[in-house]
Amino acid sequence: MKRWIAFAVSGLLFAGTLTAADATPAEKKYADEDYAAAYAVLEASGARDSLARSTEKMTELMVRSNPKLAPVQGELNAFYAKNLGYDALKKDLAEVYLKIFTRDELTELAAFYASPIGRKIAENQATLSAESARVGQQRVQQHLPELQAILMKALQNAQAKQPQVVE
Repeated sequence: MKRWIAFAVSGLLFAGTLTAADATPAEKKYADEDYAAAYAVLEASGARDSLARSTEKMTELMVRSNPKLAPVQGELNAFYAKNLGYDALKKDLAEVYLKIFTRDELTELAAFYASPIGRKIAENQATLSAESARVGQQRVQQHLPELQAILMKALQNAQAKQPQVVE
């Protein structure tokens, strides 16, 4: 029982959600109008649905990799929805956007996501990311012998440069 609880907790750690900063309420860093612009982007880009799918997928993967979690999958879903759902992360996500974009840029971005092509990108972002990662992994696999040779040579050179300790 301790192992599956530890596994569930490790999912949180993997997601990067357990930090001291998360435990304390954050100060308001931006003007209300700035937050409103960032929230409009999040809504238009489908962040609410994306996070819901993501948390459900996370618990499915946890249960698939550890079937002993199946009886508590509902509790895991509720926990992740509460702590990693849109309402829980909305302000933090808005601040991520506000660090990068001006209010005017956020307004333009929200308009873009409201357009047909913007909706198409938002709907397919997970697939685009997954396929891009797959392409990168395939390329590394194709050149794995070259990478291994480079790493072996670099490790040998590093070892040769280290002073020899005589005991």
